[in-house]
Amino acid sequence: MILDRLYKVYVYVMYVFILIPLIIIVGTSFTTSQYVTFPPEGFTLKWFVRVLTSSSWMFSFLLSGVIALVSMGIAILVSLPAAKALAKHRVTFMGRDVGVTLRTLFLSPIVIPMIVFGIGIAITLQTLGLYGTFAGLVIGHLIIVIPYVLRSLIVSFEGIPDSVEEAAITLGATPVKTFFKVTLPMAKSGLIAGALFAFIWSFENVTVSIFLAVPGLTPLPIKMWGYLSEFADPSLCAVATIFIVVAFGVFLAVYRKMGKASMFAV
Repeated sequence: MILDRLYKVYVYVMYVFILIPLIIIVGTSFTTSQYVTFPPEGFTLKWFVRVLTSSSWMFSFLLSGVIALVSMGIAILVSLPAAKALAKHRVTFMGRDVGVTLRTLFLSPIVIPMIVFGIGIAITLQTLGLYGTFAGLVIGHLIIVIPYVLRSLIVSFEGIPDSVEEAAITLGATPVKTFFKVTLPMAKSGLIAGALFAFIWSFENVTVSIFLAVPGLTPLPIKMWGYLSEFADPSLCAVATIFIVVAFGVFLAVYRKMGKASMFAV
């Protein structure tokens, strides 16, 4: 009994520890003070109005959203066949099984520090003449989000019994039809989870974006970083609050669509 209570206290302490920064940010975004202060002095929506009516803030917000959506979509298209091959087939090179090696290679952006990838991507794009372009930003984000989609799909595909696909083919379905009508729906949880992680990771990324952003193409996190170094008003907290609302909104929408069991299946 005592141990159960200690567990509950520990969980509540962890909740508070995680939520305190968010509470401070949200509270400060409504303050009437011209400076970032907590507890907030009064209540106002002027900081949200200032942000939402600012063309520069809205451009950065939309740019980050488009980059995240495009990167997520391409990552899904690239990862689907790769994950299927790595999960269900023996990948060989010169007679040797290289499946584990390829998995490690594909997942390297998760292991290697992002700043290393940021520098490498910037130099590569400069060489290719794509630095400072929208395509360059998408490529940079694509490299860092593919591992999340790939990993989620591999786990989902590995959980599908081979007998299910074999039964579909035995009943007359082509391999392509089997994949889209049988395999892919069964891997839905991994697909959605990977896509969600990819979108959020791209949308909020700073480490790689800071090497790729240029005037006129500034993603929202870099816009926030630059604003923080010049100003100290609660506008930044208002942007952060919008960030929080969007992230929770996406999560809750997926949670309600998939349910608890599917959401955390991977």
